[in-house]
Amino acid sequence: MGSNIHEAPATRPEFDVIGALSPRGRAALIRGWQNASQELDPDLIGQMARTVEAVLGQERLTRPTSSDDVEDAVLSLTEQFVDYVPDVDRHQLAFVEQRLGDRAVRHLVHAMYILDQNVRLRIALQRLDLGRPGGSGGTAAVEIPEAKPGVVRAAAEWHHSVYALRDGLDLRTNELLRLRAGDYHQCAFCLSLRRIAGGERVVDPMLEHLLLNYEQSDMPRQFKTALRLADIYMSDPVRLGSDLRDVLLGDYSREEIVEILMVVSACNHQKIRVALGTAMPARPQGLSEYVVHDDGSIEVGALISG
Repeated sequence: MGSNIHEAPATRPEFDVIGALSPRGRAALIRGWQNASQELDPDLIGQMARTVEAVLGQERLTRPTSSDDVEDAVLSLTEQFVDYVPDVDRHQLAFVEQRLGDRAVRHLVHAMYILDQNVRLRIALQRLDLGRPGGSGGTAAVEIPEAKPGVVRAAAEWHHSVYALRDGLDLRTNELLRLRAGDYHQCAFCLSLRRIAGGERVVDPMLEHLLLNYEQSDMPRQFKTALRLADIYMSDPVRLGSDLRDVLLGDYSREEIVEILMVVSACNHQKIRVALGTAMPARPQGLSEYVVHDDGSIEVGALISG
């Protein structure tokens, strides 16, 4: 195979804007990339990283000739995970699990998420011209953390670090982005939860109803703009450009646009559940409440009546 895994995109200057908002989050992206090549075959992780780059339009997708059926299956699954995770082939996943074991598959899928989000964020920051040194937050020194406590934990840490942010995006925008991501990736678990703050649902049912066809709805403009960014980020981030950036800057600050990207990326943690086939509703009876703790972790609460 080719060379070992290359440096995490999150170490690049474009990510200074993310590091300014959440040093903890940037560290998790870097640590997850490092852990992936330490916990798993580094040559395989390198091929997975190149597959991510190719699927997202950054280089030509070429695979070396291989007689290893497991390697071929992992790279095919990586391609599916990045392109559209509901299309992950269950038979291929079962084959890899049979050959490598449940733990290895779990770590491989978490590695797919870390690789995917590092590259997507790099593309988005570059295409929207948000990550230049001297921009929002200035140029921050990058402290590359020790490669622990593991790729699974690093993926969760990225999610929690984003949800721990305060004084940035309003909660309704945050929750609308989460619901949109859940719908796009067909995550039944995510779609079974509704965020509660101050004893009330953050997004009321009337606003939520507008999500499906938000572009044709009378939803407030700033929500539409954020959702448009989320849709392109999840489907084809190379389509991001100055036109959307100009519209976004009419509704949001540079820091807020970066946070939108971070929230969508964190919500894409759901891709792990979808890929592994564990994205079941929190309760079969209906919707459940959830709350976000100060550290960014979430706790599923009571069933929502009515």
